[in-house]
Amino acid sequence: KNIDVKSFYFSYYRHCEPQEIVNTLERIWEVHTETKWPTPYNSVSCEQRLFSFLKGFIRSPFVLTDFEKEIQFREALALVYGKLVPQPQSPRQSVHELREILSSTKQERRNASVNQLCDLNSLLGQDSDSGSIISFAPNELDVDAIVSQIVLINADLYKQLQIAELLDLRYQKDKKFAVTLNKVHEFSNKIYLLVPTTVLRSNDLSVQRETLKKWIVIAEKLFNLKDYNSVVQLINGITESSVMRLQHLKSCLSSKWIERFEKLKETFDPSGSFAKYRKLPTDAPCIPFVGVALKDLVFACEANSDRTEDGNGINFQKMRMIAEIINSLKVEQANQIDYSFLDFDPSIAQSIL
Repeated sequence: KNIDVKSFYFSYYRHCEPQEIVNTLERIWEVHTETKWPTPYNSVSCEQRLFSFLKGFIRSPFVLTDFEKEIQFREALALVYGKLVPQPQSPRQSVHELREILSSTKQERRNASVNQLCDLNSLLGQDSDSGSIISFAPNELDVDAIVSQIVLINADLYKQLQIAELLDLRYQKDKKFAVTLNKVHEFSNKIYLLVPTTVLRSNDLSVQRETLKKWIVIAEKLFNLKDYNSVVQLINGITESSVMRLQHLKSCLSSKWIERFEKLKETFDPSGSFAKYRKLPTDAPCIPFVGVALKDLVFACEANSDRTEDGNGINFQKMRMIAEIINSLKVEQANQIDYSFLDFDPSIAQSIL
């Protein structure tokens, strides 16, 4: 939970090769075992300190783009512990225990790549012209059911986001390094396009009005569930030029409905670097607005040097900034995006996708 520790885990590869870290651990160990620690730090043995550090490192998020290299490095960390502490004082602090932790971490990592919604990948791969959007009729479906499916699909995608996709702005450099992030963008575009598509489908003015009102209600409910990313897409869809140029829609909406929508719109006003949005509650469960975080990430990476001004040290402030931004996205924090209390309806989800 310590942001400095996360900063190190996220950024070590930018400053040190894995073997350098292993070698450094061995050098530090020689000095560390002779260090006289003051109270209360002397209550923790050097062996415990090393084990805790390596345990945290082995369980930390993956940051390399090569899965096998990441595993090999963590295996090396377990081996160096066995070398430095051949006979641990506690069986619970053995090299075998570290290997068990590594095995569990590998399995969790593989499980994280499996969609909760088994057909989500294929559905997201559909062409928008294939009929999936046209089959979606919001006026014929329950509002809460629509909201639940949007949130559950979005949550499923967010749970698959990996820190490695975001580091060094890899998602900008090569699509293969940002598979899940691209899916998040694709789904966001689908939600955005659903609004003008469904509003303009009918030539009946009353149907257009009711459809638009329904989308406003859906946006409000998504906001209450703290799926901020979807709310932004619906706001963009409602303000899309093809909808806004229909003057009769504006004139037939009461001031009450216009006020409800404007309240949402103002919350996500980009002025002041989305100042109002940044003040919104983000306690779990919550799906943050990915656009703001990515904008912050670009600034942190491009406007700050990797080294200190004298060129002799690592710019830890930049590392902290990156860690805090990634933290705000709740990447690899599945418990922070747990919407399991909502009901999943495959047929509605498929029609949305």
